[in-house]
Amino acid sequence: MTTLQLAIPYLESGDQLMRAEFEQRYNAMPDGFKAELDRRNCLRGLTRSLCNA
Repeated sequence: MTTLQLAIPYLESGDQLMRAEFEQRYNAMPDGFKAELDRRNCLRGLTRSLCNA
């Protein structure tokens, strides 16, 4: 990779992602961030951000 590094976009509720892209973005999020990938009715999962209790 060159010296120019591409930024990984943050996860947002409603993102439609494949599992690999979800995991890459999730791992780049700040500590304490919670989200899940809901894949019930579609090939791509729907991201939902979860509230911290």
